[in-house]
Amino acid sequence: MPSWTMRQVGVYHQYVKRSGGEGQSLWILVHAKPDSPIIKNIELSVRGHDSILKLHTIVLSTHLKSWRWYLDSLNFDFEKIVSYHRRIMHFSIVADILKPG
Repeated sequence: MPSWTMRQVGVYHQYVKRSGGEGQSLWILVHAKPDSPIIKNIELSVRGHDSILKLHTIVLSTHLKSWRWYLDSLNFDFEKIVSYHRRIMHFSIVADILKPG
């Protein structure tokens, strides 16, 4: 199982609608890596003048695809802990049963 590290991404989005129906967006992304996949995907989208909703989708989908594997690794770690404690409890019960007295 791969080892996982926590990485945080800060996302701020403000949309201001102008009187003529046009709108303007302000995005602030705080990320540890300047060439991260999220930045690259957003830059490609901005060049294509995609919608604001698509940008939200890009922000979420860039990182959500790894969640399944992260949750699987947590489950694997949890199963090891549970298995260890079950063995300890089993040996404790057997020791109590075999204890003379």
